[in-house]
Amino acid sequence: MGCWTSSMFGPAADDLLAYQTLKVVRIKDHRLGLIYYALIFLIVLFIFGYELLYCNDHFDKRDVSGTSRIALRHPTKEHCDPALPTCESNFSSLLNLSYCSVYAGAQNAGKQLDCEFADRLTLLPNGVMGNEMLVPTRIIATDETADCTPGPGNNYTCSNVFQHGESRERYVADIERFSILIAHSYRRDTLSGNNNRVLGYYMMCDISGMSDQELRVHKLVYGDSECAGIMRRKPIECVDDSCHFPQPGAGESSTLVAGLGVGDDAFAFGNDRPGVLQGRRAGRVGSGRSGARLGVGGGSVPSGGSALSARSAPQDFDDDGVFAIPEGDIFSIEKLLQLAGVTSLDNATNNDGEPLRSSGTVVNVEVRYSNLVPFASTFGRGEVTYEYHVSLKPLHQVKDDYVSSWGLALGGRRRTRTTERRNGILFVVNVGGEFGFFSILNLMMMLAEAASMLAVATILTDKIAIYFMERAERYYESKYEEPTMVDDP
Repeated sequence: MGCWTSSMFGPAADDLLAYQTLKVVRIKDHRLGLIYYALIFLIVLFIFGYELLYCNDHFDKRDVSGTSRIALRHPTKEHCDPALPTCESNFSSLLNLSYCSVYAGAQNAGKQLDCEFADRLTLLPNGVMGNEMLVPTRIIATDETADCTPGPGNNYTCSNVFQHGESRERYVADIERFSILIAHSYRRDTLSGNNNRVLGYYMMCDISGMSDQELRVHKLVYGDSECAGIMRRKPIECVDDSCHFPQPGAGESSTLVAGLGVGDDAFAFGNDRPGVLQGRRAGRVGSGRSGARLGVGGGSVPSGGSALSARSAPQDFDDDGVFAIPEGDIFSIEKLLQLAGVTSLDNATNNDGEPLRSSGTVVNVEVRYSNLVPFASTFGRGEVTYEYHVSLKPLHQVKDDYVSSWGLALGGRRRTRTTERRNGILFVVNVGGEFGFFSILNLMMMLAEAASMLAVATILTDKIAIYFMERAERYYESKYEEPTMVDDP
């Protein structure tokens, strides 16, 4: 018998300060057991399967920054280096281009103009610096004559410096078959490098084989989205064995290095036969050969006097329009437009109904870096990769003005000039993404979340037992005991 009696403060105090202690009651009801263990299973699946293993939420995710460079090249035979004197262009005949005035086919593109062939230096005479490049598709050339001689007769002023003369409007032929090289770097805390040694992917919207009903169901389930079908992640395979990253699925770690490996605005391929592209042997780890470097100021500089060789890659490039070389990733303009949802520059229009070939548009290329892989990163097997997400950012007009030539009069004064208004495709490449770094704090927060959800599962099962089962009253009495206090005589 204890010496601390309950009559010390009276029944009112006992009722007010009643102590509630836990009591374990084993209820032999398989329905309650199924409910409880089903909740436990869902909690474990959500916390450890989804959040921890799949989403990698126990990593501290930090934004990635980087720098990108882009370069342009016109189509050449066997993808040879246009800087070589023996390299020949590989343009399509104007008779086969439906937007050209001399097109010989039955169906034209609607608006037709005279077409002209142009190479990289003609389209980009000032080169490219930075992450943006305007590739002209339509050029309006205007001859202008100087008309400004200030003097007493015009009060030493001028209405116009130059007077407009004849204008000529034309399309740039075969622009879809031009190719673009994209190179970029990345950095976040202890992780830095460039795409020279990282396996890359591009995201492609696939609606092939989907009926109209399936597309409507997809929209109903997932809502409006940029891709009405399925987003597929496709690896960018190396053109030969000179790339410094493992083949898709090889699971080898990427080496982190610095530097873009890109010169001004030309690119070339190199390794055995001068100026000819080697056949694709998808992504094998290279032997250290780096191909042709990009020369500063426009030309390409062969690396070690060698160049890529073989036969099958040109056909591969014609088939899918994308591959990798040590200097970066190569996309055809047609491929980038397809990834952005544009099947034809002549059929796609701006809000005024003008074809994009005439008005121009913006193609945004977003490079997203990541080092997290579902399930694998938790066990230390993640590696740095990146994805290209290409989208259309339509503007009403995308254009630039440029003085292409000057004419000199006697005395060396500039009396005439030719200006060009260039509409085209503005390619913008941005680098971003997220890198994950293991965080014990994030892991502890996830464990605390799991403990809280387990407590909720217990409370929910208790409430079902004492309120919704046919023997709820008995379960209540078994779980909660309210003893009647009787004073000792």
